[in-house]
Amino acid sequence: MADPLSKIQLLAQMQNERQALLDLLTDVSDEEMQQPGVVEAWSIKDVLAHLTAWEQLFLGWYQAGVRGETPETPAPGFTWGWKSLDLLNQRIYEEHRQASLAAVADAFHASYTQLVATVEAMTEAELHNPGVYTWTRKGTLAASLGANSYNHYRWAANLVKQWRRNERLRRSI
Repeated sequence: MADPLSKIQLLAQMQNERQALLDLLTDVSDEEMQQPGVVEAWSIKDVLAHLTAWEQLFLGWYQAGVRGETPETPAPGFTWGWKSLDLLNQRIYEEHRQASLAAVADAFHASYTQLVATVEAMTEAELHNPGVYTWTRKGTLAASLGANSYNHYRWAANLVKQWRRNERLRRSI
């Protein structure tokens, strides 16, 4: 998907994709939220912690850019290669897997609120002009934001849909 044409459209896309994910979770019990198997050992709770961690990574990159710094992306000691990203995602999982469902849910909602407030304060030029911040290289802030928000929410929603289908099949056998 191309970068949205405006900040308003970007915020709407974030809200729509996040709401689609939340809608899938309305009738999922607390026990099911913590059941492994959504992504290998990950539960829905772990997926929400993953989304929160990546939102927070984005916010950290952005804040560093505003200060005129160039953060090490995606995180110190990691690269954008698949093997490195797998290791980073595993680290995120390990850091959050013992957290309670309530703590993960609270962080998930707080992070999104922080992300929306941050995007609302951004200018159109900041979002859509390539290379405004050194860490985006030749890309746009909007593209990085999309990868760490609405595209990620859609990814999570697809995982939850597949998990729910598999669970229904498993229970019908």
